[in-house]
Amino acid sequence: MDIAKTAVLYTIGKPLVIKNIIIPPLKNGAVLCRIKITTICGSDIHTVKGLRNEPLPLILGHEAVGEIVDIKASPDTKGLKKGDIVTWAIAVSCGKCFFCRKKLPQKCVSLYKYGHSSVKKWPFLTGGLSEYIYLLPGSAIYKIPQEISQKEILATANCTLATAVNAIENISFKKGETALVQGAGLLGLYITSLLRIKGASVIIVTDVNPDRLKLAGEFGADYTFNMRETGSSQNLQKTTRETTGGYGIDNAFEACGNPESIKDGIESLRIGGKYLIAGMVTANSEIVLSGNNIIRKCLTLKGIHNYRPDHLEKGIDFMKKYINKFPFQKIIGASYPLGDVNEAFKEASSGKYIRVGIKP
Repeated sequence: MDIAKTAVLYTIGKPLVIKNIIIPPLKNGAVLCRIKITTICGSDIHTVKGLRNEPLPLILGHEAVGEIVDIKASPDTKGLKKGDIVTWAIAVSCGKCFFCRKKLPQKCVSLYKYGHSSVKKWPFLTGGLSEYIYLLPGSAIYKIPQEISQKEILATANCTLATAVNAIENISFKKGETALVQGAGLLGLYITSLLRIKGASVIIVTDVNPDRLKLAGEFGADYTFNMRETGSSQNLQKTTRETTGGYGIDNAFEACGNPESIKDGIESLRIGGKYLIAGMVTANSEIVLSGNNIIRKCLTLKGIHNYRPDHLEKGIDFMKKYINKFPFQKIIGASYPLGDVNEAFKEASSGKYIRVGIKP
């Protein structure tokens, strides 16, 4: 009987436990992948710390790349075969419900999310912190292009890069516009690189980590500001005015998860500007807004969560085209075997690296 070694979270605040789980037989349209790498997303860390409510026990991990080792072919599998190196959308949706018809499949009434489902629920192996993952029929699975030799860097595409594509699309960004990106974590870096390629005239990035701000420059930022430095808010606003003829920024993207950043974002925007909020996904993300400012500045505020499968497909294509333009190889700073998963989470929580990987 085939089994998979997994890392299971049983209790909030406690170490993950290594456990063997039986690999269930495949249904038509299902795919079994051997995990090549899973990267630890911020949401994984939030779950372990109790900042998110997820069904326990569960196998975390949704940012992953795998090799197909078994497949029950169907129209859903679209020509995929054993040996293909693939990544997949974080969620499986029905395609028919109210939200799916509204082009919000990530809010499907029967949504199934990888790395967010109890290990007690069939098919059990649906998280990336495992030797194998069972991809359900109807999953959006994409073969990684041959042009990308370091295929492991695509692990973050099926969460952060696809979400960044969704962010740019949702704010209706236009070539020549200006942008403020609040946060130089992976979401902010991907948004910055996409803005650069799409022809932003000015990109300003803020963060509190000088190493990440330096990396933001490599991903396309024109100006960076460390918001821990004295006078940073005043200097930020001074630069936004100087670079926009005194009007203010066209588009602002919150990608830092800090409610206190909203004030700077609102102030930086021009009259008629647009603000997209994408990073504040924990329950304590309460923000204070001035209705007077929003009304008088005629602002548009939008929120996004996750993405559609076509956003992932566009993200993969983006990385394929610009693999040599941006330092994608710097994203994964360290990797650990599955047996050292708890040490990997400590490293990921330190903020030293943009991403830490697990290689089962």
